[in-house]
Amino acid sequence: MGLDVQVVNGLTRIPDEEVPDGMEPYSEEFYEWEENTDNYIKFIDRENGYFEKYWTKHLDPFKTGYYRDEGDSEHSFRVGSYSYYGNWRKLLALAIGFVHIGDIWKLGPYNEDIPFIELLDFSDADGNLGPTVSNKLYNDFEGMQDRVYEFIDNMMFGVIPGNKLNMTEVRDFKIVYEDWKLAFEIARDSGMVSLQ
Repeated sequence: MGLDVQVVNGLTRIPDEEVPDGMEPYSEEFYEWEENTDNYIKFIDRENGYFEKYWTKHLDPFKTGYYRDEGDSEHSFRVGSYSYYGNWRKLLALAIGFVHIGDIWKLGPYNEDIPFIELLDFSDADGNLGPTVSNKLYNDFEGMQDRVYEFIDNMMFGVIPGNKLNMTEVRDFKIVYEDWKLAFEIARDSGMVSLQ
């Protein structure tokens, strides 16, 4: 088990009058309906569930409803095991100046000025991120890349006290960093990043 990420762009809302009466998301009828269209269909639920109670902006600007996947880009990648992803996020938090990733979780309401906050203070196993947050995170990944990479390289050379990273660990960190950056670049165009 581990974290897999799927990304699409070009999601467009299906008008309610085009949705078959009584349609239940991801039911047998849903898949039959989807099979008879030229696009994949996603259901976005902004009214129920844990994620909307805590992460209220993560799916903006999407509203509850059915969406066609009409995009021209997609991407998927495997981050690794959940423990690997937890360690990867700890390194990212260290790179932007936090001593412990737990310090981020204690901050309370989001301070959107903190780079990567929407990813660092988010589920490590499940959830979706919409275009607004994806655009912000893409800018964080692009704008902070040199600083983060310098920090990670310095961990390999022992410049920074603490856990020393080997070349493979540094390479793997950067591969995952690039995958996240590409994911958010794609999803900022009416798309969605799905953690599974």
